[in-house]
Amino acid sequence: MKNLMKERIIIFDGATGTYLQTMGLKPADYGKPEYEGLNEYLSISKPEAVIRVHEDYLKAGADVIETNTFGDNSAVLAEYGLEGSVKELNSASVKLAKAAAAKYSTPEKPRFVAGSIGPTNKSLFVTGGVTFDQMRDLYKEQISAMLEAGVDILLLETAHDIMNLKAGLAAARLALGGDAARVPVMASVTMDALGAMLTGHNSEAVYSALSHFPLSALGFNCGTGPKNMGARLEALSKVSPFPLFCMPNAGLPDENGSYTQTPEEFAALMLGFAKKGWLNIAGGCCGTLPWHIKALSAALEGVKPGVRRTERPWTLSGAEALYFEDIEPPVMAGERNNSIGSKKFRDTVAAGRWDEAVEMARAQVKAGAHVLDVCLSNPERNEIEDINTFIPMLVKAVRAPLMIDTTDVKAMETVLKYAPGKIILNSVNFEFGEDKPRQVAGLCKTYGAKLVFGCIDENKEEGMARTARHKVAIAGRAYKFLTGTCGLPEEDIIFDPLVFPVGVGPEYASTADETIKAVAEIKKRFPKTQTVLGVSNVSFGLPPAGREILNSVFLHHAVRAGLGVAIVNIEKLKRYSSMLPAEKALAEDLIFARKADAASVFAEYFRGVKKTIQADSNSVALPPEEALAAKISDGSKEGVEELVNKLLEKYGPLEIINGPVLKAMGSVGKKFAAGELIVTEVLQSAEVTKKAVAAMENALKAAKAPRKGKLLLATVKGDVHDIGKNLVNIIFESNGFEVLDLGVKVPSETIVEAALKGKPDFIGLSGLLVRSTEQMSITARELALAGINCPLLVGGAALTLKYTENNIAPVYKGPVFYSQDAMSGLNYALGGGGTSHKSQVTSHKPEGTGHRSQVTSHKLEAEVLPINTSALSPDDIPFPVDLEKHVLKDFALGALFENLNYDLFNLRFLKLKKTDIKKVEDVKKQVEELKAEIISRKLLKARGVYRFFPVKSSGDLVYVYQSGSNDKIETLCFQRQAAGEKLSIPDFISPEGSKTDHMAFFAVTCGEGVMELSKKERESGNYLRSYMIEALALTLAEAFAETVHAMIRKDWGFADKERVLPLHLAEYRGKRYSFGYPSCPDLAGQKKLFKLLEPESEINLKLTDNLMMDPEASVSGFVLHNPKAVYFNI
Repeated sequence: MKNLMKERIIIFDGATGTYLQTMGLKPADYGKPEYEGLNEYLSISKPEAVIRVHEDYLKAGADVIETNTFGDNSAVLAEYGLEGSVKELNSASVKLAKAAAAKYSTPEKPRFVAGSIGPTNKSLFVTGGVTFDQMRDLYKEQISAMLEAGVDILLLETAHDIMNLKAGLAAARLALGGDAARVPVMASVTMDALGAMLTGHNSEAVYSALSHFPLSALGFNCGTGPKNMGARLEALSKVSPFPLFCMPNAGLPDENGSYTQTPEEFAALMLGFAKKGWLNIAGGCCGTLPWHIKALSAALEGVKPGVRRTERPWTLSGAEALYFEDIEPPVMAGERNNSIGSKKFRDTVAAGRWDEAVEMARAQVKAGAHVLDVCLSNPERNEIEDINTFIPMLVKAVRAPLMIDTTDVKAMETVLKYAPGKIILNSVNFEFGEDKPRQVAGLCKTYGAKLVFGCIDENKEEGMARTARHKVAIAGRAYKFLTGTCGLPEEDIIFDPLVFPVGVGPEYASTADETIKAVAEIKKRFPKTQTVLGVSNVSFGLPPAGREILNSVFLHHAVRAGLGVAIVNIEKLKRYSSMLPAEKALAEDLIFARKADAASVFAEYFRGVKKTIQADSNSVALPPEEALAAKISDGSKEGVEELVNKLLEKYGPLEIINGPVLKAMGSVGKKFAAGELIVTEVLQSAEVTKKAVAAMENALKAAKAPRKGKLLLATVKGDVHDIGKNLVNIIFESNGFEVLDLGVKVPSETIVEAALKGKPDFIGLSGLLVRSTEQMSITARELALAGINCPLLVGGAALTLKYTENNIAPVYKGPVFYSQDAMSGLNYALGGGGTSHKSQVTSHKPEGTGHRSQVTSHKLEAEVLPINTSALSPDDIPFPVDLEKHVLKDFALGALFENLNYDLFNLRFLKLKKTDIKKVEDVKKQVEELKAEIISRKLLKARGVYRFFPVKSSGDLVYVYQSGSNDKIETLCFQRQAAGEKLSIPDFISPEGSKTDHMAFFAVTCGEGVMELSKKERESGNYLRSYMIEALALTLAEAFAETVHAMIRKDWGFADKERVLPLHLAEYRGKRYSFGYPSCPDLAGQKKLFKLLEPESEINLKLTDNLMMDPEASVSGFVLHNPKAVYFNI
């Protein structure tokens, strides 16, 4: 397989479940009625169906077929009472696949079998409820059965939780007897539309977390179609030396749950990735069939596989990755969460104030720490118990990597089982020989960690090396032992040359200088390793003010020598460049032992200097209402009870819940919808909310306050995936709702019975699979027949708003809400709205109309009028310079000010007529003053995007085509004048049957941060300045539109003959239109424009529920080149 991957791109098969669904299988085919939907059981009950799947994919050109074992683990099978059949089912499936592969294998084209290992129905990091050891054992049982049956490849796929995947890889290492490279192991993750796993890991963080394992391939499957995978593949290709794996869905399912991407479209997109060098293995996931694989195989034939980077990057990770090549060294490790070095942390832990301990970590990250040095060693406490309490809280509260400071091997392993990335183990040495270093190196390889090796050996006289020579000698021995005997990659070794206090006696006077020399020599001899120093040790015993100076000067020189990692008090680092020359000199005399009395002179000088106390910018006390909302938004539990108690002195409990609590969760929901928060951070906020509500429990009882409502929750029949449902449960419960969770695979009749009995205020239906959407329709119909009409919340990966409108809302008697995520469902339940589009649909409609969100477009599509408009078509059709997307980031504000329309500004915002010359001049001076500040301080940001598309018209429609093909990608519907000339926008575009025409679409914004800036000025009493900033942003956006329009004309080949400023005064060919204005008043066109340009991802420009642009200071539209185009009113 390894050799084949060097020669060509390996083709995997397509979807198993999708293909089986096309075979018309009946309940009896699954062996027992209760096994219906368990495709894995077909390997026993109807093997001929599985054989057909394998053979048809092999005929289509697949090099590798996957076993029918995606859910063949004890956790999933337990849902069917088959947890004892893991070996039987896996063995049967492997044998079927092996027989098919052997049948079609030839010397020229050998075929292979990959054991499909799904993500299970558990989630270690996101929802918990299972231990690392349990997950590892669960995976090991399945993997061992596959290996025994003779599988060629192990594929852990569709992973949504990085900890599940790490447990799976640990299981693979065990099952393979420690020889992880004996059988190729591949890993594939699935991500959401924002490019992150449920655990928040992006492509770079995924590689970092899994870089310890010798994977044969790493990549992506499922989640989205190939269109959305390009950015992820590109990002992964830049950091990963592993071959790249890509198995996307056939696009996204439509309103009927069907995947509509054709084999040709699928193959063309994948070919584009291959040509960019992003593919080594390609196949298909949901919705792909043998025809997709046949087209894929043909398209990639002869295309060279991508060449991966040869060097392993130096990386660490939590939920976010840190790459050494991306930072200015050194890596800063915050030292305050250390029971040995910090009395405050030690006392906090001893008192069980865990939330406060977490806040100490947050503070260090906010201050700039790349890594958190954590030590829970305390002879008076149980270190393992403290780890089991604190580390799970910490890894969900901060995304930074951890450095675990302990000498206990069991403690190290315990932490590794919680860490969602690659961490540092600190430390081991040769003081008691080589056994412990060997053991801990094994942990690094199994779980993923870097290892700190302290320069200490068995020498009893000088075990802790003080001289550079001795330090380097120990490092050399350790390097040979760790890389050779232990097989640890050199990038995962960090040497600690040790730091001694230089002010405690003459025997230590030169140790700082020796350490710096050792850092330089180790870096020279072993360049792929790093070094680490506990910086503050150097100043131990000296006056506090002097310690900060000495630490910073020592760090400065160590970094110059090549130091890679510095353990420091990040909140108290002084800048070397800002120190007094005299203080630097005193510190350097001490560090380099230049003078015999350097220590005493340094101490005497700083005894008279008070320690600098820097004001904490976050220490300004907020009113308790705002403080509580901030705690919830930040996911910070510390001090919540105290804030609630203060608020209860002024308000009743319901006022608090409906005030700051509701406001904060609404803010969290918006940030989550915008992709600014990940699931775990939302859960952190939910936990704070729950804590706040719990603190009001007595007051709520005294006030006899009812709960907010009751939610009946279930994953529908045939679907065992409950992670999304569990998130909804947590979010609702933490916000004061009573949740009745029926679990997974819940039949319609059970949901109906529970609804009749429990009388819920809301019913929530969840499901991951395409077939689950059909089951939701069935359940909605059964609920309606039973007379149930409370609001129905529906959500799931395969569900869409359109499917909800067309297939669920019409059969239900009450309101139906399409919940894109848990937070949008909560916001709907609280009456705070929902997602970023019109999500609420209902089956109760005015007679003769469709659903509300479709009325306009359906009406327009029906009005294709037979009017002769040929006289208005363009006589000549210029071709634009290209059809690529043009993204303008941080466009020059000076150019926009040159094009500012002062007349518009004065009249629109100041009601100032240009005839009032004196006032006009005064305003212009004010604008010029503000302009200088805006440009110099970059108070506003100008960003834009535009692109040309091939188009043709037909009646009142404009068809937009894919560049370089005849594939329609969008249809724009325009209104026509009812009287007069009866004009419509399509009249000015070349019609079908004629030469292809082009339109240019654009979107620009100058509004990012404007509202915040304006509010700040207003709160400071600068009312005019506040208003002027907003008005200028709006007017500059108009100027930006004019500027982009001029660029479009130039790209079209008819640039303005003369440069006229401002541009709105220029005479030019063609017209610029915007949706919502008189010539095309229907704002529904905005959705289609945003779909074509994707300005949300490109320039952070969003569309609101009512189709308004956010931020407000934005302009979008389209440009026609036709000289006959005119403006008109509908």
